[in-house]
Amino acid sequence: MNEISRGRAAVTMIFAVHGAALGAFATRIPWIRDQLELDPVALGAALVAPAISACFTMPMSGRVTRWLGSRRAITLMSVLLSLTLIPPVLATSLPLLWLALLAYGAATGIADVAMNAGGVDVERRHGRSIISGLHGSWSVGGLFGSGLGDYVRAVTETVERLRRDPAALSDAREAGLANAGRFPLSRTADLLRELSAELTR
Repeated sequence: MNEISRGRAAVTMIFAVHGAALGAFATRIPWIRDQLELDPVALGAALVAPAISACFTMPMSGRVTRWLGSRRAITLMSVLLSLTLIPPVLATSLPLLWLALLAYGAATGIADVAMNAGGVDVERRHGRSIISGLHGSWSVGGLFGSGLGDYVRAVTETVERLRRDPAALSDAREAGLANAGRFPLSRTADLLRELSAELTR
């Protein structure tokens, strides 16, 4: 793989990872709403914060990219963007959530422009249009991130429900024993027996 192909693969991966991060974060919005007991108006006011801060930071991204260089700017802003996904989940009030989302939007604004600038640079060296493919990888990453985030949410809710409801835990154990009886030679059956033994200790 030559340098141009490596550059294209790297930028494609960055777009996909950014899409996945946004997709995963989107699945936490209902949880944040429930934790802070936000009504639709308050939630909408919070979610407009990233757009506001991104409008202010996007014009700065050109200077940041020129100062650091495209590769370093993309790397730095990817790290910062990942870090800004944490505070919104930890916010304990609407004002703190608003501030956290302002920081997230600011990082997103610079990261988006830096990524696209990197994509244009690779496209110029590649000699043909690749920007649409990069945006496609962002969409694929978003689908993957949202799917993974929703799966984690479902597992977390199930574990929490089993922890709070002993009857549901007993039902799960009985279902596991029934499945083990139907498929006695399978590896799944062995695992279910082990789980059953752990639950009955």
